[in-house]
Amino acid sequence: MLEIDIGRCAYTFCKVTSGGDKLYDELINLAPSQEQVGIIESIRNDERAHNKMFREMYRALTGQEITGISSEKYEKVRSYAEGSAP
Repeated sequence: MLEIDIGRCAYTFCKVTSGGDKLYDELINLAPSQEQVGIIESIRNDERAHNKMFREMYRALTGQEITGISSEKYEKVRSYAEGSAP
């Protein structure tokens, strides 16, 4: 049976996604249509909710808060196409 450390997964998720808002905000400003703005806002809001949920799970499991931010430097995108490419 596969054993999963939920606390570690929650911690890792929160650390990895800590810079996501910057990208979503840039894409919202660069989006070519209101329809795409709405889609990106929806995705950003879902990611924020997931981040909050994982932080709460981590706190419930460990009694500790996740602090700090990702050590990765955020690189600004040059265009909407660059920022939205997989």
